[in-house]
Order: sequence, then structure tokens, then C-alpha cells
Amino acid sequence: MTSTQNARFKTKLQNYPEWDREQQIKRNSRALEKLEELRQERMNMSDEEAKARDNFFEEFKQIVDTNRPVGAKLYSEK
Repeated sequence: MTSTQNARFKTKLQNYPEWDREQQIKRNSRALEKLEELRQERMNMSDEEAKARDNFFEEFKQIVDTNRPVGAKLYSEK
């Protein structure tokens, strides 16, 4: 973290004087471990699986938009 970023961060924490970075990291450790696990899985994913996931998501977007009124689509302009 640069000194400018550090200064901004400290300014934002003025309303939380008892906040402890190390304690927060300990609280988040299980979530951080899970995120790292998911990141590793995605890095080791085969091209076929990545393509299958992309196709699944495209189908999902179409299904969601099909059930929404015109002008309220989330994934398309139609």
C-alpha cells in the first residue's frame, strides 16, 4: 500500500478507532482460504469445462431475460 493509499485508509477508519487489521484478517481467514481454493480451481480448469461454464451462463442469461418485461432486461437490450 502506498503512503497516499495508507493515508486515505486511515482517514476512512477515523470512525472506527478500535479496528485492528490483524484481527480482521483472522476473522476473514476462512473466507480467504475458500477464495484461494476457488481461484486455484479456476486456474486449473480445462478449456472444455471453461467452455461448458460459459455456455451455461449464456443460457442462464437468456432464461432470466426471457422472464423479465421489456425494458427491464438484465443481460440484453431486447
